[in-house]
Amino acid sequence: LGERRPSLKSARQVSASTSTVVHMARSMVRRLAFAAALLPAFSMAGLTTNSTGALRLDCWPGGPRVPDGWVRFVNTSIEIQASSSTIWSLLMNLSSWREWNDVFAASMIAGEPQEGKDFIMDAFLSTAPWYLRRSTMLMEYFVIHAREKVCWRPQLVPGLHGEHCFVLCPVANRTVVYNYEDQHGFMQPATQRNLGDATRDGFLRFNANLSTESVRREAIPGIEAQPPK
Repeated sequence: LGERRPSLKSARQVSASTSTVVHMARSMVRRLAFAAALLPAFSMAGLTTNSTGALRLDCWPGGPRVPDGWVRFVNTSIEIQASSSTIWSLLMNLSSWREWNDVFAASMIAGEPQEGKDFIMDAFLSTAPWYLRRSTMLMEYFVIHAREKVCWRPQLVPGLHGEHCFVLCPVANRTVVYNYEDQHGFMQPATQRNLGDATRDGFLRFNANLSTESVRREAIPGIEAQPPK
């Protein structure tokens, strides 16, 4: 006789709580399905995904962001009607650069391109002041993400830190290539004044040469970019 039975009010509260949980679960499923459906659209809009399916922030509209405390010294991009694999092979085969462009030439000091390894780069900036047109610098790779991103930085340059990167963003049957350099240091303003425009001209010329060579190699049956050396 002393047993207490659940009240109607308690039963209604349990039912309401269960209904709320089910509603939240269904809402979450719908949101996940919606996000999954948007991924192809993101890729087509330039928000490229990597091999794991994660969105690559470097490929958002506007390109790679400038790190805090740095200055975008030169910022260029080009859309190339070729695969990222072909473009990547050309970029990583340093010894072949002088065969298809007249701006930069490079060679590994030893071995193949790897993060932490050094190489020599010769630059010819035709629109720079005559005493700054030619330079030879020691560079170090510090980012190599296959077919996505490669970066290097100059060594032993007092008062100036720089990072030169290529980012490859496949979009449909073409590839958007970002070619840029960020800098910081007390010598940055003077470098910007004396070499900013000329370096941008050089990057644009290199981009055009890279596009021409990539398209040429893909258009000829049996001709492919040589593997990195």
